Amino acid sequence: MLTEKQIKGYQKLHSTYFGYEPSYDDASDALNQLILFIETIIYHNLKTNQRNNEARRK
Repeated sequence: MLTEKQIKGYQKLHSTYFGYEPSYDDASDALNQLILFIETIIYHNLKTNQRNNEARRK
């Protein structure tokens, strides 16, 4: 399970990438936590790789 602080961090990061902050009020909902974590980390990694590739091309 993620801690409350981790959940808030991922919600904030998610809102940065996707333009909305998911409201998972029920901190015990493991499935919502997992979905939030996976989609945010995958998108974060894609963006990081994209920035790194652009930096290498310059």
